[in-house]
Amino acid sequence: MTTQELRHLFNTTFGLGIWPGTYEVDAETYANVCESLFAHKNVNFSLTPEEFEDFRVYSVEISFYIGRHGGPLFKGVELLLKK
Repeated sequence: MTTQELRHLFNTTFGLGIWPGTYEVDAETYANVCESLFAHKNVNFSLTPEEFEDFRVYSVEISFYIGRHGGPLFKGVELLLKK
């Protein structure tokens, strides 16, 4: 499921009601949400061949909200990876 599909699912399922504290998702959805979080923060870890040859260590500060079980928070809901 894409991030947009998950957002739509949450909005239609929970709407203005009480949202759960956690929600289990499959590995693909979990990865899509994590990728969206990085894209939202404009983080790009890829290097061109020229940059790789002249590679230097760079420090990047990234802030994300993590729930009590270590999952990322998406729309205030902690995502848990289904086993």
